[in-house]
Amino acid sequence: MTALLAACGGGGGGGNAGAANGGGTTALSTTTPVTITVVDGPIAGAMVCLDKNENGACDTEDAPRTTDTNGQATFTVPNAEVGKYPALVWVNKGATDRDTGAVPTRYTMKAPKDAVHLVTPLTTLVQTLVETTGASTQDAAAAVQLQLGMKNSPLDDFTQNGDANAQAIANAVVVTAQAQADLLKDAVGASTSSGTVITQLQLDQLVAQKVLDFASWFAFVAADKLVTGATSATARVAVLNVKAQEMLGSSGIPNAPSALLALAHIRQSRPGNGFSSGLASAWLAYLSFDAPDDVYARYITSSASENTPAGNNTRYHNLRYQAYPNGDVSTWATQGGPKWGGTLHWNGSSWKVCGIQDAHISSVPDANGNSSYNECDGLERGTTNSKTVDIGGQKMLEVYQSILSQGYFNLRVGDSRARATTLLGTAVFPAGSKLGLRKTLNTSNAFAYYPGSGNYLELPDAQLAAGNAAACDASVDPQSSSQVSLDQTIARLRGTPCVYASWSGNRGLNGAFLDSGSRNEGWGNTTLSLGSLGDAKTVANLNEATAFYTGNTLVRVAFGDAGLAKYYACQESWSGSVRNCTAAGTGTYVIETLGDARVLYFTGLPQMLRGAQSWERVYIERQGQVRYGYRDLPYPATSAWLNLPAANALLVQLGTGRSIDPGVGLALTASSYEGTYKGIFFGDATAPSVSGLFTFNLAAGKVPTCSGSSNALVSASNLGGTFTCSNVVLNPGAAGSTEANITFGTTSSGESFTGKINFYTGAVSGSWISTSGAKGAFRGLRQ
Repeated sequence: MTALLAACGGGGGGGNAGAANGGGTTALSTTTPVTITVVDGPIAGAMVCLDKNENGACDTEDAPRTTDTNGQATFTVPNAEVGKYPALVWVNKGATDRDTGAVPTRYTMKAPKDAVHLVTPLTTLVQTLVETTGASTQDAAAAVQLQLGMKNSPLDDFTQNGDANAQAIANAVVVTAQAQADLLKDAVGASTSSGTVITQLQLDQLVAQKVLDFASWFAFVAADKLVTGATSATARVAVLNVKAQEMLGSSGIPNAPSALLALAHIRQSRPGNGFSSGLASAWLAYLSFDAPDDVYARYITSSASENTPAGNNTRYHNLRYQAYPNGDVSTWATQGGPKWGGTLHWNGSSWKVCGIQDAHISSVPDANGNSSYNECDGLERGTTNSKTVDIGGQKMLEVYQSILSQGYFNLRVGDSRARATTLLGTAVFPAGSKLGLRKTLNTSNAFAYYPGSGNYLELPDAQLAAGNAAACDASVDPQSSSQVSLDQTIARLRGTPCVYASWSGNRGLNGAFLDSGSRNEGWGNTTLSLGSLGDAKTVANLNEATAFYTGNTLVRVAFGDAGLAKYYACQESWSGSVRNCTAAGTGTYVIETLGDARVLYFTGLPQMLRGAQSWERVYIERQGQVRYGYRDLPYPATSAWLNLPAANALLVQLGTGRSIDPGVGLALTASSYEGTYKGIFFGDATAPSVSGLFTFNLAAGKVPTCSGSSNALVSASNLGGTFTCSNVVLNPGAAGSTEANITFGTTSSGESFTGKINFYTGAVSGSWISTSGAKGAFRGLRQ
């Protein structure tokens, strides 16, 4: 609060009387006292400053102070500079943490310029994210809070609000930073390949960026029983130190030479995204390479006109491809696989698919390399910080090792560093090669869903959902329905399980003894899924199981009255069924109407989901069905990109390659239409009694298969009983086309089917004709 200085007037009236009588004046102070509190526990003897030139150092002109026994230091700040500079703290060896004693290894902390009053390990993560992505403090804090799975903001003082989980996470951040710095200490004073001598400040910055990559691990380790069960802060830190050492052994920067490689590229980097205005560009943004015929890659491309700024924005496209051992290649634009290319999202006014030719928008980077982006008209929006490095003439292996050391894992060469060493050898990048280093925070994400029929919610029979014993014990479950509404779903799924008798027996894998325990309740028909924790596999047959329960936790929800959402943590049986749920808190459910759809989403989600998933489950009612939907959460991401000369050289070295022309649109391949398609066929006037079902599978890297069944009379058509198909052929259209022609015949009976598949909707339709002259139509959907 700005202080007021009152000047005394004449006589004995004091300041107010004097002013009232015209005998004095009141002036606004030109400065404001700003007190900064530094805590992991309160830290005394730390150097703190407002970093005016934002160089990561408390320089003389920053007028640094030393914190007192309460971890505080006060600055007199000109009013015009309040909220203008971030806070920086050097916790040097010899400073004292009130909770754990003398600090054994130096580390740094910081806080955003608009939240300098408190500096903690958690505000340090927020400020690092602000610095590396260009995000606002609000967006960065929200992302850190989600990634850490915290109930309170990372800008809050956890020493005052009693948040033990936040305290444990803060301790984990500190011991990890100390342990990582200790591994790299020999880099200080050493020279990079270009002759640059590395300073402590540069190493601090590298460690801070690396520590940010471990945010999800901090949430995980803080919940460890040895950590939560520690009887003192000192004991807790000791446990965390051991676990940090273990984690860094596999995921950290291993040693000083690795740090030198990373720092060399950081020192050589220049702000900017590397897209040259007015020129066509392409960058390799993702690579997973196992063999020349087992490759998955993603490119970002722009034609010359798209790369010419208009209104401070440029445009770009996504191009993905995957190569398979039999020579197949799938191509698509968005999402994790071609099947999902038809995913729809709410763009603010309508439900939209990301077209394979759709251009996305990026602003021109500012002087610091910061820009904003809009992926697919609102599917994802966010901020990015971009830097580029000239790597022409540098060894591919050293560049690869450098980006791994910096925490960029989106370019994978082989399944190990040893394999990468063999594959890359002594090869060098050609002149003109560029490395892009990008740090991104997606700040806004749309509701989205996949439209395939396999994504419909099947609402259980009412008696089964209510735990009725007869329905639960029936040998075949009562009929479920996909023609449902959200209102029906909410009314039916109330959290009343089926109660079964306990089960045990030596019927598992190799005679393993399986035991349900005394409690054996089925909850899958009375709750909805919100997510799962754990990666244990389920099996299809009892004799493949090694235990009755997988060990995974299934997070579910049931509904109460007046918007009540009841959350549960459940066991998962060997087959994947939902068992034995226990209450995990309550929240609320919300239904929002968006266009012709209604979206069900949840608030107050269980703590266990925070930081465990990068998305949240929603349910979307549209066109007579309820679909499983999702919305991505705001998470930071890092990626290393290679421009086209560098990417082409790398892929040639690896024995593979695919020519990318930034000026040519994406052409889908036959394998782009992968999926399982199911539908019906029926006769016209020539065969009015003919009807049946068909299924065909298009799997990249495999021979297509097809089968079906019919009720047809032989006199009307050769189709009858069950049948298999032959000669399944799919021909995609030209570049830009999203329809493919499909033909297949029935084995030994002579019918031929001819039709089209839509890439986005997964709809297949066409006609059939029999050698007998009977004919008709067919239609279906991708599952």
